[in-house]
Amino acid sequence: MKKIILIAAVIVVLGLAGAVYYFLTQLNIIVERQIEKIGSQITGTKVSVSSVDIKLRKGSGAINGLVIANPPGYKSDYAFRMDTILLDIDPKSVLKDPIVIDEVLIDSPVAVCEFTETVKSNILEIQNNARSGKKKASTPAPKKDKKEEKPIHIRIKKLTIKGVALTYDAEALGGKKGSETLPPIYKTNIGGTRGATPEEIGEEIIIALTGKIAQAALEKQADKYKDKLKEKAEKEIKKLFD
Repeated sequence: MKKIILIAAVIVVLGLAGAVYYFLTQLNIIVERQIEKIGSQITGTKVSVSSVDIKLRKGSGAINGLVIANPPGYKSDYAFRMDTILLDIDPKSVLKDPIVIDEVLIDSPVAVCEFTETVKSNILEIQNNARSGKKKASTPAPKKDKKEEKPIHIRIKKLTIKGVALTYDAEALGGKKGSETLPPIYKTNIGGTRGATPEEIGEEIIIALTGKIAQAALEKQADKYKDKLKEKAEKEIKKLFD
């Protein structure tokens, strides 16, 4: 009887070890696929990642070659390109809820803000997609079966986005093309003390990033397209009266 118990214990230990080994060896691929899947859902466009390198023991990670494509109807190659995103992970929190990331550093991302004749912008469209997802998430969700897995929760203590290289194109509005480097963007306590789902975290980061970029691009072109904005507003008001 003791031998049977011992054999069973060994099998359980080997099974757990095998599961842990599989998880660790496949972790980068799992994270990469989730970023692409969740990112595409949030932005409403294709999100692709070149590679992910997570080192749990060291508490570090890197997301390489993240590209956010444009919504349909824009000519630029992409809306955002982030060559490297560095993660400072709290190793002690990996098996807890929430998982704590001390800092996410997005260094020197590239953003392309393009305007159309109808005063639309690729950056604002992506932001609106993220906001609509956040709005849906705020509505009460249907009760789930207790047997279902609990969602992962993440807390980011600090988000730093620095050296944003912004290129803007407002030629369709009678404006011009230009470029500049934006001031750093900081955001703290994303997800709160209890953490938030990866979808909620992604939405908050995208909204913060697109908001600053859209504001900078709009300010640069304000004098050029204010007449078009006025014209569009008058048309919309006329539609209401009609």
